[in-house]
Amino acid sequence: MQKSLDEALKNKSETTHLLLKGKKFSTLPTQIFELVNLKKLEIINDSLNAIPTQINTLFNLEYLSIHSQSLISIPAEIFSLPKLVTLNLKNCKITRLPTVPLETIKKSELTTLNLNNNEIQEFPDSFCYHAKLKNLYLSGNHLTSLPANLTNLKSLSWLDIDRNKLQLAPLQLKELLNLRHLSLDHNNFSESEKEKISKLFNIWFE
Repeated sequence: MQKSLDEALKNKSETTHLLLKGKKFSTLPTQIFELVNLKKLEIINDSLNAIPTQINTLFNLEYLSIHSQSLISIPAEIFSLPKLVTLNLKNCKITRLPTVPLETIKKSELTTLNLNNNEIQEFPDSFCYHAKLKNLYLSGNHLTSLPANLTNLKSLSWLDIDRNKLQLAPLQLKELLNLRHLSLDHNNFSESEKEKISKLFNIWFE
């Protein structure tokens, strides 16, 4: 059951869902890390500007959602959470993704990564080794290209890359045989590139 932090701390062992909303804080309250059975953590706080590396002690966390207009970076330790399936970081101000050891990424259980509406300029090559990733949301960033190794995301079925700065058709995406949804609107494609994309992926531009 969803609880506030004060409620959660009264019965730590039974708290599995925590919503932090309304209270202003620049980093996560350390008491959160006492909630060892937490599975779902939602944070809505535009004052939040740092996530402690201690986040990796929430071993049972399966769902993490953070919305903060002050958050420009996240620690690599988030990606070492062994049970994390969904990571939602849309509507923040993240400029770059952390450097994460490849062996950590290859062990990841992550299936959904939402980075919509940030300020990311590059999608790291290492992130293309999230073997179980099915849904990737990158709309509303500053991407000018996609890594060639994106083809390693063999499980990917949903990919949104609207509202970026791509100029060349991402032809490598044709190798993603499980891809069922691809959105590329509002990039910097020339008319000839749009035509190429439309023929290759059978999609149309607004």
